[in-house]
Amino acid sequence: MKVRIGRYPLGMREVEVYARDGNGAEFHAARPSDGMAEIVIGLDRERWWEVFNYLLHEAAELVFADLAVRYRPTPDYANAADGFTFVFDHSKFSEAMARVACFLTAATPHLLQAFEKYRNEQKREASTRRTSKRSTTPKKRSTEGKA
Repeated sequence: MKVRIGRYPLGMREVEVYARDGNGAEFHAARPSDGMAEIVIGLDRERWWEVFNYLLHEAAELVFADLAVRYRPTPDYANAADGFTFVFDHSKFSEAMARVACFLTAATPHLLQAFEKYRNEQKREASTRRTSKRSTTPKKRSTEGKA
């Protein structure tokens, strides 16, 4: 499942936000098909703050890339996602946070709706599985009082 949440301003660009099954998140600075930036968020978490953390993290990292303060060591044969370094002064940090704040203000309510819908569907499916499992389990016959 990959569902489009919406398109939101993030600094000098617009970003499409998608929700998907699973954990984690990622951003793509420019899709090969049309050059649009996208952030994809996994909804399979118990708590809303965990999903919101993904959105905040990816939005900030994309802004850091736009501001040219995100660096990857080279050579990087392992292509490790955790190998980035960020270098910026307070002015760049303030600019980054202002861009992220505008983005989060617009995107958060829609992602929260998607998260709540996803969690409700997960609970319904779990309940249905439990109910169907009970109805297909043969009942044991009582042998009390029989000779």
